[in-house]
Amino acid sequence: MNTSEEKILNKNWALINKSIEFMGRPKRLFNLIPKRTALLVIDMQNCFCSQSGSIENQDTRKITPNINKISEQCRIKHIPVIWIKMLGKPDGQDTGLWKLFQPNSPISNNRKNPQIALSNESKESEFWSKLKIENTDHIINKKRYSAFIAGSSKLNNLLKKLKVDTLIITGVGTNVCCESTARDAMMLNYKVIFISDANATFSKFFHETTLMNIKLLFGDVISTKEILSDIIKSENKKHKSY
Repeated sequence: MNTSEEKILNKNWALINKSIEFMGRPKRLFNLIPKRTALLVIDMQNCFCSQSGSIENQDTRKITPNINKISEQCRIKHIPVIWIKMLGKPDGQDTGLWKLFQPNSPISNNRKNPQIALSNESKESEFWSKLKIENTDHIINKKRYSAFIAGSSKLNNLLKKLKVDTLIITGVGTNVCCESTARDAMMLNYKVIFISDANATFSKFFHETTLMNIKLLFGDVISTKEILSDIIKSENKKHKSY
């Protein structure tokens, strides 16, 4: 990221924080109550994480340790861990207009078409091998960027069954599937906790811009260190409901 982009981000962050302060809004809106919380890990598949992936994003490999730490602590506190997978037909017929925007790999002409890469027929659709997934976790397939829009997945049904109203959101890409899911979650009255260093995308500028959008209007934005502290201390605190 160049100096000009850094200046823009710093200026915009200052505006965001000043606006929140002016409104008298607390720094954190939502407290973590384990029995009402679930962890979402979005699209951490070989297509995005592998060095040969169709839409490889090397930052997904950097956030993998954080996701593993969070998921481990969630299991200890009986917080459901839900792995969400982008999965469609090879011809892209069930993923809407996405194929128009990414008709081929944006990384290399030698890599698979994204629709083929994220289909049942491809190993690229499988979860990244460095992730620690347990048999007690849940796996949800989705067809669109957002896991919540009609016809995309069965996520909302699962969350209702689990009696969850608070979501910890991690995964890839920060500004695409993670942001789309977070926005729709808030509009469905889920309390969103978006983890700044457990989400990744191809550009730090786009990553930071999404964090601003979420913090201003869609949810809390905190670090892995902060969410781990919340989870570890959660049983020893009395929580106020909002």
